[in-house]
Amino acid sequence: MSNELGKRIRTIREEKQLRQADVAEVLQITASAYGHYEQGKREPDFQTLKKIATLFEVRLSYLLGETDDQQPLAGNQHAAEPVEELYFDQIKGYAELDEEGKKKAQEYIEFLKLKHFKK
Repeated sequence: MSNELGKRIRTIREEKQLRQADVAEVLQITASAYGHYEQGKREPDFQTLKKIATLFEVRLSYLLGETDDQQPLAGNQHAAEPVEELYFDQIKGYAELDEEGKKKAQEYIEFLKLKHFKK
């Protein structure tokens, strides 16, 4: 099993100043399972791989070592859900909010993320 994927996701995670536990929480897996991806002991399934590409804002082909170009294709969300949906689907009651409520919830979460990463 090649560890190119593991090296790339670790590098990007560290550049974004995220902990393995942060990424695992968004992916809805254990930190241990995510750690195994970085170590090359396990490979994520395709759906998880798409979520990782979306979260890290890189091409799937970059994660797979097929290209060194990290930039996502214009207008293409890596054939995965937008990153907001990965977060907000986990919030109880979010789907029932009107558009104004969803916008305020998103702004508040962005504020919390900024506050967290400035520590």
